[in-house]
Amino acid sequence: MSRSAAPLGEDEIRRRIDAVPHWYHRIEVRPGVVTPGINDSAEVLRHLELPDRCDGLRALDIGVRDGFFSFELERRGAEVVAIDYLDASETGFPVAKELLGSGVEYRVDNVYRLGPADHGEFDIVLFLGVLYHLRDPILALDRIWDVCREGALVVVETQLLDQAFLDPDGSFRALDPALADACLAQFYPGKTLRGDATNYWAPSLSCLRGLLETAGFDVERAAVLGARGIVHARKVVDSERLFYRQLEKGAHAHEAARKSTAGGAPTRPAAQSEAVKRLEHDLAAVRNDKAALETQLAGMRRELAEARGMLEKMAGAQEGGTRRTPLRERGGRAARAARAAARRLLRR
Repeated sequence: MSRSAAPLGEDEIRRRIDAVPHWYHRIEVRPGVVTPGINDSAEVLRHLELPDRCDGLRALDIGVRDGFFSFELERRGAEVVAIDYLDASETGFPVAKELLGSGVEYRVDNVYRLGPADHGEFDIVLFLGVLYHLRDPILALDRIWDVCREGALVVVETQLLDQAFLDPDGSFRALDPALADACLAQFYPGKTLRGDATNYWAPSLSCLRGLLETAGFDVERAAVLGARGIVHARKVVDSERLFYRQLEKGAHAHEAARKSTAGGAPTRPAAQSEAVKRLEHDLAAVRNDKAALETQLAGMRRELAEARGMLEKMAGAQEGGTRRTPLRERGGRAARAARAAARRLLRR
């Protein structure tokens, strides 16, 4: 891109910045001249650990807002497409783009509408501060997978539960350490989270890993940063994951996937051949029989333990001089019960 910005004086630059009602990103548009955003964008960038150079790569920034991260990827050499549900005129993007002399393409679009036919494919996707605003987060990850090249890097930043579980009284607390590896998500009805009705879900870090893996990404690294978290993942083409994803979507999705996947329609994985399915069915039956036998064995053991207890009780009674029932008769009854239990166990 060309970084030769328009020859504007500092007063005119500041006037244009001030004309934007609300800045979210802090963007340095001239040395020492930074837009007054509420987001410490440079600090977030430091935690993202993006590639130092992106020459020859195509990048997608989902939820671009004022454009800080798009401009940064462009500065590092990437060709960048940026999407947001807002019209650019409702953000600081046009002003920042002009002042920076940027060539980033801004589209009013929605993550659910992503597809290779309309958007092409990407080597890097930034999905920052968006996931917890979505009613259908895994569908969004599916759509992102569709526009990623194999091996593409996806960087997700979002609200997490691990250090910010929301109690009914409105206070936050860390999750119990015993739940650290559990895949959990908290739903925020209405304006439960910070008075914002567009906040829907916050996963735990383990849950976010699971969502990404289910959508067809392998997680490379992940970190919790206070109430937020960052995950780096890469697209993989796994026939089994792809099959089950499309199976859940139904026949229409099978056809859509066939048209949008270079290798054709997702095929049933090898593990799903008819022969293997029969073997899996037989194995499941064996496991069920094993569980039933284990239950029966536990019952037999209880009966044997009761018979043993009866013998011990009879022996104690004999030693104590109790003669209400002859020991031989009572001991014989216990022994017969034990032998019967053993025979039933052998028959089963």
